[in-house]
Amino acid sequence: MRHTILKAFVLSSILLTGVTSCSNDDSSSESTIQGDNNNGTKSLSAKSNQTSFTSQASTSEIIIETNEDSWAISSSDKTWLQLSQESGSSGKTTIKITVLENKNTTSRSATVTAISKNAKAEVTFTQQGK
Repeated sequence: MRHTILKAFVLSSILLTGVTSCSNDDSSSESTIQGDNNNGTKSLSAKSNQTSFTSQASTSEIIIETNEDSWAISSSDKTWLQLSQESGSSGKTTIKITVLENKNTTSRSATVTAISKNAKAEVTFTQQGK
C-alpha cells in the first residue's frame, strides 16, 4: 500500500512539473483600465496577440475596445512602430501595427497608449536587435 502511494505521488509530481514548465510564447498582452464617472463605468481595453518581434520588419494588430464616445492612440516611438490609425469611437476597432526592421544590434521597445476621457490602456512592444 505504501509503495502504491509513493508511486502515485512521484507520478503526479512528474506530471505537475511537466505541465507547469511548458510555456506558450504567443506574446499576447492585454491592458484594460476602467474609470467611473456619473454616467456609469467606462472602460477601454487594448489587446495584441503579438508584442515581441524579431529584428525583421513585421506587422501585427492591436484591438481597441471601449464604451467611451471616442479615443486616441499613439506610439511612444513612431520611427519604428507605426499605427494605421490614431483615433476612433465607441465599439471594437482593429488597428494594424507596422514594425520596421531593426538594423541595430540592440533591442528596442515602444509603448502604445490608448486614451479616452475616463480611461487609459497601454501595451508595450519589443523588437530584437540584429
